Amino acid sequence: MHRLRKKREFPEMHGFHSPSTEHGSTPMIKSAAAVVAVFGMCVSASLAHAETGPWPTALSKGSDCAAWTISAKKTEVARRAEKSYCEAHNPGDQSKREACLNNANAKKLVEFFTNRCGTDYVIALDGQEWPLKRLSSATKPPYLTGRYVGDGVRVTVESPRLLSKEYEAGEAHTEANVVSARYSVKVQVVQGRRTNRFSGEVWYGR
Repeated sequence: MHRLRKKREFPEMHGFHSPSTEHGSTPMIKSAAAVVAVFGMCVSASLAHAETGPWPTALSKGSDCAAWTISAKKTEVARRAEKSYCEAHNPGDQSKREACLNNANAKKLVEFFTNRCGTDYVIALDGQEWPLKRLSSATKPPYLTGRYVGDGVRVTVESPRLLSKEYEAGEAHTEANVVSARYSVKVQVVQGRRTNRFSGEVWYGR
């Protein structure tokens, strides 16, 4: 007669819990989750950093001459700067503030860079202005392309592409007879740890 073999009992059958169920996750899983979390934080930080500008804003004043300029698409930062400007320069006069804002809102582009009709290069960023020194010169149109540096600011204007050019009627099509010229360019601005690259439009003429 054969004796019955006792059924083997496994620990899992008697309340044994694996680390994954007792503590929520194994050390390896926890490490992987931590890596994913840190990566996600870095991505979020990078996106937030990319959104901080610096952004082009309007120059505080124009020029008495036909200065060369660079314009860019108006951003929310530029709109806030225009509002602050209108309020600061028209204290206690609601009608003038509204007229100032209406005039600003009618413009889709913002002039943020100029040569002041000479070599006094200025750039407006985040509602402030910086004088710039030119590091490289342009020998052909548009003459504002090149590299510039200011107090904590570095600017590069490059990749020009002709959009339109008008000449004095009846005159030879030379630069001396240009009435109005427009070029698209790429602008890169570096300020401290912030870098922004955006499209711009150079204008020069009479």
